[in-house]
Order: sequence, then C-alpha cells, then structure tokens
Amino acid sequence: MRKNFSISGVPDFDAESSRKRNYIIQIIKKHFELFGFSSIQTSSIEKKSTLLGNYGNEGEKLIFQIF
Repeated sequence: MRKNFSISGVPDFDAESSRKRNYIIQIIKKHFELFGFSSIQTSSIEKKSTLLGNYGNEGEKLIFQIF
C-alpha cells in the first residue's frame, strides 16, 4: 500500500483537525451571513491556457499541473 503524501503547498488535515477547522469555519460563515454577506464558490480546477501567462515569470511555480 502506498504511504500518504502531500502535494507541496497543499495542506493535509487529519480527521480531528478537519472537524475543528470545519466547526470554526461554520461559526465564521454564520456571523458573516448575519451581516448580509453571501458566499461564493470558486473553481479548484482551471484550464491551463487560462492560468499560464497571467502570473508573471514565477507563475508556473504557483500552478500544480496534472498530466
């Protein structure tokens, strides 16, 4: 069986940490909604052509490509 690994720049959370993190996020969301804010959903996957060339010379280091 393959050992767990993490992609550089992408944090992994164990079950307990994830539960605590989600609890805190829900509290924050609730309070933002009380003041009239609404949430948005952004894409975690984007076309390569959309991203490349938009972040300067160091941009390729910010993008994780799956081939």
